[in-house]
Amino acid sequence: MFRHQPTLRERAVLADLMRLLPRFSTLQFGELDARVVPDAQGYRPWLLLRPRQRSLLADPRNSKQTLEDEAELLRNDIQKVGLRVLRAARDANGDRAQMRGADRDLMRELLVRRARQHWLFVAERQQTELPFRDCPRYIEDDVVHRVDRIVHAITEHVVVLRAAQIWTVDASPRVAARKDRLCIEVSAPSPTGPKNGHIALDKFESQLARLKRCILTSAVIGAIEVTDGA
Repeated sequence: MFRHQPTLRERAVLADLMRLLPRFSTLQFGELDARVVPDAQGYRPWLLLRPRQRSLLADPRNSKQTLEDEAELLRNDIQKVGLRVLRAARDANGDRAQMRGADRDLMRELLVRRARQHWLFVAERQQTELPFRDCPRYIEDDVVHRVDRIVHAITEHVVVLRAAQIWTVDASPRVAARKDRLCIEVSAPSPTGPKNGHIALDKFESQLARLKRCILTSAVIGAIEVTDGA
């Protein structure tokens, strides 16, 4: 019988599922048959807990736990996972100090990777929602930096820069970062906005901006312009 081999994306879905429900990897009496079925809205994992066929991790005669007990624990985990994700998303939104230089946080990595997505668990006619959409992929700096740049391309709300140098704005400015390519989001009413024609291609200019940083690594992934009075 032909068995579908998961693609890389499908494997990523299953890997994240194991991070959300780590008890899957500690089963003693049951084993999980996991498949991923692509559909119009993304991927639909299909899970079946069945008795372990071989390599039993515990002696049933000396264990107080049964396959039914494990199934009940997994059922409870699925019901509680939505609250765990919601709390982790709130922590990621509110704790910027922990972001930089922190030890690797697998839950935070999962949240950022699944940001703006919406997962649903349906188990025995009960539905559990996972609000990944509440977690951002990046944060915006509170401080302002000066960006020296050469304009590479212009769209309606974004100016694409090349050879960008990002400077601190203080009495002794220094280069905070260099980016071969950097996108600055601009507002339409801005006096320097693309719609007003004040930005020219291949022109070297300076602009104040707030940096957008990856919530996991603090790497600069973009910027938002700062207009006069902002």
